[in-house]
Amino acid sequence: MQHTLAIALPGQVDLVVVPRGPRPSAHAWTTLLSGLPVADPPVDVSLSHGGGWIAVAAHRHGRVGVDVEAVREVGPALARRCLSPAELNWLDRAADAPDRRERFLRLWTAKEAYLKAIGTGLGTDPHTVTIDCSASIPRLLGPDQGRWCFRTSVPADDVRVTVCLERDP
Repeated sequence: MQHTLAIALPGQVDLVVVPRGPRPSAHAWTTLLSGLPVADPPVDVSLSHGGGWIAVAAHRHGRVGVDVEAVREVGPALARRCLSPAELNWLDRAADAPDRRERFLRLWTAKEAYLKAIGTGLGTDPHTVTIDCSASIPRLLGPDQGRWCFRTSVPADDVRVTVCLERDP
């Protein structure tokens, strides 16, 4: 089943989640040598796809990253490879399997959105980044924690989306 969703976060980021298909031709797109998309006029753009969904986030006042993931089971080996010790500790305190799955998706979508926003994607070991997802809004921990903010969305029961945006650089 395909879905279309548009979310606007006024003054900060524009997020559109649509079914997979051809790239819209109404915009001028170029690609940097790093593979990152850039729109014209200059805005930072991030793309993600998963489970039949495509998410596009654009930010006019700093860098942005987005991740969309279909809800699915995740094995402990993947969690150990991707999550920091603090994140694993929070994940291990999940009440049951559905809570553990939800916690992992909150952590993973926030982490991948952040890695896209800083421009490295999975070129940075995700294990070295720590996100606190214990509150309703994820929060980056570490020296750059005040520089980034997150927005999460549950556009359907089977999909999770997180946007990471740079506060006024």
